[in-house]
Amino acid sequence: MVNGRPQQPAQHAEPTLTDVEHQTDVADLHDPAGGTDARPSSGNGRSVPKVLTTGQVARICNVAPRTVSKWFDLGQLRGYRIPGSRDRRIPLDQLLRFMKLHDMPLNGLDAGPRRVVLVLDDEDLARTIRSQLEQAAFQVHAARNGFEAGLLVERLRPHAVVLDTAECQALSAQIACAIRVEPHLADVKLLALTNPDAAEPGPAIPRRGFDARLARPFSITQLIDSLYELTG
Repeated sequence: MVNGRPQQPAQHAEPTLTDVEHQTDVADLHDPAGGTDARPSSGNGRSVPKVLTTGQVARICNVAPRTVSKWFDLGQLRGYRIPGSRDRRIPLDQLLRFMKLHDMPLNGLDAGPRRVVLVLDDEDLARTIRSQLEQAAFQVHAARNGFEAGLLVERLRPHAVVLDTAECQALSAQIACAIRVEPHLADVKLLALTNPDAAEPGPAIPRRGFDARLARPFSITQLIDSLYELTG
C-alpha cells in the first residue's frame, strides 16, 4: 500500500485475442451467486447489486478489472470465488468498507456503465470483443457499417467508439470525421485498432480525429485498459 492507496498490480503478460477466443467464458454478470439481487442506491434511483463482479467494482472504483483482481488476491478487498471457476465476487458491504478505508469517492456507485460502439469488419472478432467487454461491465453495441455506426452514435452518445483502421481504413476515417464535425459529440472518444506495421506514425492519429491507437496483436486486457484510460 502506498500513501494510503491500495497496491497497484505489476504488469503481466496477457493472452492475445486469438487465445481469448478459445477460453471458456467467465460467468455472466447476472449470476446465481447474487449478482441480480439488487438494492437501491442513493441519489438517482439506480440499483447497486448486493454482490458485484470484478468488472463492476472496476467501473465503480474507476480502475482496470485486473487491479480489482489484484486487490482481491492480496487480501485487501474481501470476497469469494464462484465454486468451480476463477471468477471473483465482491459483496457490496465489503466494497464500501474498502472504499472508505482508502478514502475513495463513493460517487462511482451511481455511475452507469461505459457505453462503447464497435465498428469492426470481422464479425467473429466483434463477437469476441463484445463478450469480453460486457463481462468487464461495459455496455457494448456493434455496427456492421457506417450507417449503423452513425445511428448508434447519435442514439447512444457513447463514451467511446472502437474503429478498425487496419481492415477498414477509409470507412473508419469517414466515421471519425463525421463524429468530429458534430459539436454535441465532442466528448465521444475514438480508439483506432491498427496494424503493427502501419506506416502512419502515432502522432498522426490525433490529426485524423482519433484519441488513441491500439496496435494488433493486442490482448483483451490492453483493450479494456485503453478504454478505461480514454473514458476516465
